[in-house]
Amino acid sequence: METALVQTTVDELKDKIASSKFVGLIVDETVNVVTEKKLILFWRVLNNTAKTETIFLGNYSVRSGTAKCIVDKIKEVFKEWGIPLNKVSGLGSDGASVMTGIRNGVGVKLLTKTPFSISP
Repeated sequence: METALVQTTVDELKDKIASSKFVGLIVDETVNVVTEKKLILFWRVLNNTAKTETIFLGNYSVRSGTAKCIVDKIKEVFKEWGIPLNKVSGLGSDGASVMTGIRNGVGVKLLTKTPFSISP
């Protein structure tokens, strides 16, 4: 029963995300009590009444806190959810240099894959 409920919820979220023309990505990294690097992801989407909704995707383990590793995990999550990366229109983060660095930050690396993004 629980599995069916989870799948129904995930399917509904996938439909919301798929029906939104663009998505915003909110990203933050953290460390858990055993110092394992984690990446928290949220999507911001427009619902069918043109109001924004925030969808919690998950708290994912990452090998390291480098921009490359973070971008690789973001790409993996988008692929798992069946959402094309080019739907991203903005990136929200805490302003850490790994996220916002002008040469090798996550935003800059995603910008090559997200032509509509307004926030490198």
